[in-house]
Formats: sequence, C-alpha cells, structure tokens
Amino acid sequence: MNLLKWTLIPVLMVLLVSCAGDTTKVVIMSSGKIKVDPAANTITLEAGTQHNEEIMEVAGGEKATVTVKTASGDKTVELPEKGLYLLNLKQNDTLVGGVVKYGASSGRERITDQELTHIIDSTRRLIMGQGASDQTKTYFVLPFLAKKISDNTDATVVGPFKGLPYKVEGKEGNGPEVYKIYTNKQQRESLLDLVNRMK
Repeated sequence: MNLLKWTLIPVLMVLLVSCAGDTTKVVIMSSGKIKVDPAANTITLEAGTQHNEEIMEVAGGEKATVTVKTASGDKTVELPEKGLYLLNLKQNDTLVGGVVKYGASSGRERITDQELTHIIDSTRRLIMGQGASDQTKTYFVLPFLAKKISDNTDATVVGPFKGLPYKVEGKEGNGPEVYKIYTNKQQRESLLDLVNRMK
C-alpha cells in the first residue's frame, strides 16, 4: 500500500502540471453587468451602459465554446484553439486595438508631420475594420464575437478607460506582451483630436 501511494503521488503531480497549461483565457469586455460561471462555460449578461471586464479561464482541449445568456436568448461563442481571447459583449460598439511596443526610446517629445499623418491614416483604417490582422497584431472585434489575440495566456490586456501601465516586466527573458483595447467611439474621438492637431 505504501509503495502504491509513493508511486501514485509523482504520477498525479506530473498529470496536474501537464494539465495546467491546457487552458484558454477569455478577457470579457461588456456594457452591463456580467456574471461568469467557468464550471459551466457560461456568461450571464445583464444589458446596461457601464463598462465591465472579467477574465474567464476555460479548461479543456483544443476547442471550446462559451454560452452567453442574455435577455434576448442564448448565444454560443466558439473558441477554436487554446490561447488568449478578447470577447466583445458591448451591444453597440466594436472593440479595436493592438499590441503595445515597449522598449522603444521614450526620450522623443515630438513626432513629425509624416508620422502623425501615418497615425491618423492607421487609426481611420482600424475604426473601419481595415488593416486589422494577426500579422500586425491589430484587432477589430464586433459585438458578441471573440477574437484570439495571442497564444500567450499570460499577456496583459488593458481595456477601455484604463491607462497603460508605466512599467511592465517580461517573463523568461522575453519582452512584455501588452495589448491596449479601445471602443470604436474612443478611437473616433482620438482621431478627431489628431486631425485638430494637424491644423
């Protein structure tokens, strides 16, 4: 019996460690209250206007589904592979954003007119859903859809109405992986501000 106990303990530890990385993380951004039930892979959404965020871990294999319960009925959201997902539960707004590059020189105080024109053009394209891609790590997520943004479930996602962290540490010698997400309304307002600066 003692031999069996000492044999099973290491086997169970190996199984637990190997299953620990077998998760999908979903960053949920909503308008209204959300209640997450990770055991049942369900999210209950009570429509409203207040921005809310939750993180849900979905255990399991490669594919998973999450059920969103709303007053108008249930919606199923597919998560086709493991990774970090952004789920937009804002009824009337698209989420846009992308990766933030840390480590570039922070000593610059001015940008050229050419750089500002490029930023304006990129912002215009992004709020129209053009130019968003996995290659450029820019995203355009319509309401009630989920988009995989990274294989790294430890990446940081900074939502609308929150500032970027001043300092972020990478892991295992890698740089930090941070994504900043905005509502389309915020990006339109930023675009107007940028255009006014050009005048």
